[in-house]
Amino acid sequence: MGIFDFFKNKNNRNIDDEEEIEYINDDDNYLNDDEIRKEESVQYNFKIDESFEEISSKEVEQAFEEVSPERLDYIITEEILKVIENYRDFESVQETVNEATRAIGVKNVELLKDYLKGRVSKPQRMKMKYEELGQWTKTVENAVLTIIYGFGEYGVDELLKISVMPSEVSFKAINLLCKLAAKDIERQKIIDSIIYIMKPLREDEIIRVLNFLSQIKNSVKVDRLLELYFKKYLLENNLEYAYDTVIDRINLRGRYIEDELIFFKILAIYDGKLEADLIIKGEKGIVDFTNVSDDIRVKAAVSYYSLNKEDEEINYRLLYLKDNSLDLELRKFLSTVIK
Repeated sequence: MGIFDFFKNKNNRNIDDEEEIEYINDDDNYLNDDEIRKEESVQYNFKIDESFEEISSKEVEQAFEEVSPERLDYIITEEILKVIENYRDFESVQETVNEATRAIGVKNVELLKDYLKGRVSKPQRMKMKYEELGQWTKTVENAVLTIIYGFGEYGVDELLKISVMPSEVSFKAINLLCKLAAKDIERQKIIDSIIYIMKPLREDEIIRVLNFLSQIKNSVKVDRLLELYFKKYLLENNLEYAYDTVIDRINLRGRYIEDELIFFKILAIYDGKLEADLIIKGEKGIVDFTNVSDDIRVKAAVSYYSLNKEDEEINYRLLYLKDNSLDLELRKFLSTVIK
């Protein structure tokens, strides 16, 4: 993760620029650890509600004539190619995706995952495009996943099946599932299933999934999960992941607590060891801040500044870097941040 990755995308990972701390009481209805773990399987074949905003039942349950497998293959392939041709960004292609879902039909949504690998050849009209190694494969994957996402609740089970595939495409599917849950489409089912899917993942994969989950605003269960991972990373002295998890919690809730502000400041300027209890009440252990990388310290300082612009120590540190850092990109970036 580059030093400016988060800050260059503040619209997607926004920290509210608040002047006062909005407190969260300790007696909020958080779930206990057992409730986080209680879901023991991915919930396929969930009963589907009748209503759905993006694609109404009238749009997707049209009467289709019986078509041959060859004809259906042609239809699906052409719709995938149309999405590729019209793709500029995720939002702008949605009209084309809606047309694709109508042409393919709900009853055929389960066939789409078979088109992720090797079934869609690059046509002559795209000969000079997608020339880099693996680019066509990724382009097809993105188009197929976007179409499945376009089916809304009808595509959830298919995305869940893809999310357990042993490849990068699984993380794309998880991200899209979280986008659906953020729209209150199969929200609890998706959260429970993703928590189950996370169990065998590596730490670098888990931190990605936690970031995806933070799109599901105001989910108490996701907030509790992020809190548990923050404690884990902090006590393991994995301060980069601890920082990322705090950012995710703030984005999830749309507000922050005082302890998170304190953590940002310690991470930004402290160079020593602290009792964990000073950061998380009741936790035992030592947290070592002596080897925190400069880029993490800068991120923490900017995060603190975005929430509280009145701290002299943080302001001095950022102003010094803005005027004296040998990193010209950093100086330019801080010039846009510090007012």
